[in-house]
Amino acid sequence: MMVRKPIVLITRPKAQNDEIIKDIESIGCGVIAEPMLNIVPIEIELPVFSEGNDTGFIFTSGRAVELFCSDNNKITNPVYAVGSKTAERLVDNGFEYIEYVAGNSKSMQEYLYKNEKLLPSRLLHICGVHIVTEFKLECRNIEKFTIYNAESVSSFTENLKSEIENIDIVLFYSARSAETFIKLIKQYALEEKCASMIVLCISERIAESIQDTQWGNILIASKSDNKSMINTLREIYRDILK
Repeated sequence: MMVRKPIVLITRPKAQNDEIIKDIESIGCGVIAEPMLNIVPIEIELPVFSEGNDTGFIFTSGRAVELFCSDNNKITNPVYAVGSKTAERLVDNGFEYIEYVAGNSKSMQEYLYKNEKLLPSRLLHICGVHIVTEFKLECRNIEKFTIYNAESVSSFTENLKSEIENIDIVLFYSARSAETFIKLIKQYALEEKCASMIVLCISERIAESIQDTQWGNILIASKSDNKSMINTLREIYRDILK
């Protein structure tokens, strides 16, 4: 039986961590937040578009919403979002005509395909440089506009290097975060530390990308959202304390 609190490592970008940290601490775990990616805004001019139903916007992440809204006024065009959290950020920033799809970018592609005839003739996908799905439709023009880059960190912080032995669970929200973590683990010759870590991934795609590293266990959230990640983490916590 574990006497100390299980320690959870969060690897996603810093701006997204406040709520997750509170959720993890409420379970009874300790938290170390060490982003493997830094979000760097990209200055870009969006094309001229008319307000109304002729042009729609697609957002696949909350960070794209925040960066877009920091430079643009509220728009009245239809907006399509991946995930409830992205939709909530759109609501918080004054958007009204929002359709959101649970799941991931693949789910959005399926939604767009099924509803193509009902969509605006022009769609603008506001996103980062690294995206999983490039949306395509037969009769609609989808233009991609990258407004940020997620740059991999080049080293672990001194805090993470000193605490790596105490980490019990690692959360991966993106394949690139996982890739960066593994690269740095090898850089510091810490591969043996992974053998005792439980890894929790938000998608099967991420889990598949880390199979070549030896872990204590690899688990996948039942759905690609933070609620499912926290629920799975709660189950892991109970198992650890048995």
